[in-house]
Amino acid sequence: MLKKTIFALLLTVLLASVPGCGHQLTDTERLTLKNAREFLEALTDYSIEYAYYPEDLAELAPRWMQKLPENPFTGQPMTDTGSEEFDENTFPGNVYYAKVRKNGVVVNFTMLVWGEEGQIGIYRRSPNAAY
Repeated sequence: MLKKTIFALLLTVLLASVPGCGHQLTDTERLTLKNAREFLEALTDYSIEYAYYPEDLAELAPRWMQKLPENPFTGQPMTDTGSEEFDENTFPGNVYYAKVRKNGVVVNFTMLVWGEEGQIGIYRRSPNAAY
């Protein structure tokens, strides 16, 4: 419980520092951020077990999360956009999972969370970070 509380606090601080996050979030964007946190919690649990992160977010289901979180804009599972260049037609409600590899494994990542007009959240993590 303490780990999740600290995690939520860190995410809130990071979101407040994101350029463009000064605009008023819609209800759908707030739900997008909530759903993206499911990925982040599962990624943390995965890294505790393996000391690295998965290549693909789809690897998290069903062991670390029952199913992939829903994109509230489309009703489909959230996906990795594969790009940090915003595309208003396909990105809202999805994430960009940018991986950093060392010796063939993902050792840290940055996750961008997309809203209606662009990035609404960012999260960075390495498995060696203190919880």
